Amino acid sequence: MSLLAVMGASALCAPAAGAQGNNAGLADPPANIPRTPAIEQACASGSAEVCQGAVVQAIDEARASEDVGPLVLPSYFDSLSVAEQILVLADLERVDRGLPGFAGLSSSLDALAYQGADSNNDPNGPSGQTWGSNWAGGEASALLADFDWMYDDGYGSPNEDCTNSTASGCWDHRHNILGDYGPHPSMGAAATKVDGVTSMTELFSSGPAGKLDYVLPKDAPATENSSDLSGPGYWEATSNGKVLAFAGAGFRGSAASLRLAKPVVGIAATPNRGGYWEVAADGGVFSFGDAHFYGSAANLRSHRPFVGIAVAHGGHGYWLATSTGDVYSFGAAAHFQQRGPFGRAGEDVVGITATPDGLGYWLVGANGVVHAFGDAHSYGPDAPLPASQHVVGMASTLDGHGYWLVTRRGFVYTFGDARFYGSLPGQNGGAVVGMAVPTTGHGYYVAASSGRVFAFGSSSIEATAGRPGRVVAMAAA
Repeated sequence: MSLLAVMGASALCAPAAGAQGNNAGLADPPANIPRTPAIEQACASGSAEVCQGAVVQAIDEARASEDVGPLVLPSYFDSLSVAEQILVLADLERVDRGLPGFAGLSSSLDALAYQGADSNNDPNGPSGQTWGSNWAGGEASALLADFDWMYDDGYGSPNEDCTNSTASGCWDHRHNILGDYGPHPSMGAAATKVDGVTSMTELFSSGPAGKLDYVLPKDAPATENSSDLSGPGYWEATSNGKVLAFAGAGFRGSAASLRLAKPVVGIAATPNRGGYWEVAADGGVFSFGDAHFYGSAANLRSHRPFVGIAVAHGGHGYWLATSTGDVYSFGAAAHFQQRGPFGRAGEDVVGITATPDGLGYWLVGANGVVHAFGDAHSYGPDAPLPASQHVVGMASTLDGHGYWLVTRRGFVYTFGDARFYGSLPGQNGGAVVGMAVPTTGHGYYVAASSGRVFAFGSSSIEATAGRPGRVVAMAAA
């Protein structure tokens, strides 16, 4: 597996990326972003999955510096051919920046792309059309090619045409991917080996796609990081600190680039959904967007892991809860006495949920027992749930007069004025890790550790996050 890549690019009438408007991420990066040591090590000696994870993390960090959301691969990505993966990645790079995407792989453009790959050269595009093309030799995967074409393409990169900081060929590969090919761009791609070395190409054109060799699914993940932030959406947090933003939820940053002492276990949004906090198992708190940092419990050296975070009134503070039911208050978050018939939470607390006005909260145990504090009221259950129904999450109704509990297997219990919209016991999307309720409409989302999200009721946004890492929590926008 060679990590030494050489690249070339050709373009006719392809404008600079910034010519298409003021969308995030269209301007050339201020500096070249070389491959990280983690990429080199993971892709040289690790498994394909380890390599993929390292590259995706590097892409996410580069995107964050451009105010572009993380790269979310479809669940079927690993089953695709290299050419189909090149298509998906180019489509995501464009659509995540507000540019028109592709319908699929054009048969005529695929043929031209293969001619280029087979000769270790940039493909030539159709006569009379605006087109651009990229070639890379020695790439270990389509993901690595995308990283090099999009982010490692300036001065100091493998780009053969970027010989100095002012050379006209700098960022040409990126310009080609983000070029203006009209409202219905078409694309071809190819991958082969020449003398035992990988050769990959992609070709973009303004002409009609014609017959397609491969069609992108209608629910392709290009829609999962929408530039429209006006509607509902949600965030997912992974154990390594990555935050995945979907639909109306904007990406504000994440703890993925930090050296975490303990894994992330929870995420909570600010009241206006302009930011969020992540909390780690050691009580460390990380704030993003308009979320303010009010302190953390990382220096308190708790003997029990923290399991979640809940937001106080107005977003001016938060509570952190441990697995034994100890609650730590920060900012304007008040310390409350428990309401209701149950005693100390005990050893099995799995989460903390704030009331809608942020003047109270519930603690929920793995056995379903709910403990109410502040203006929160307990609506049940009256007794612990069966041991087989291991509760992993809780969400409040919009008026705070009820709540839902969800189990590891996806079964949903309702209490108070919470309505039942469906559940998925025994689902195969990975163990369920939590749930969330959108700020508009009726329904709820249920998230699995794999990144799969299931929508019930009027919560119509449904997506698969591919392999982002182990998802541990979600919050709604």
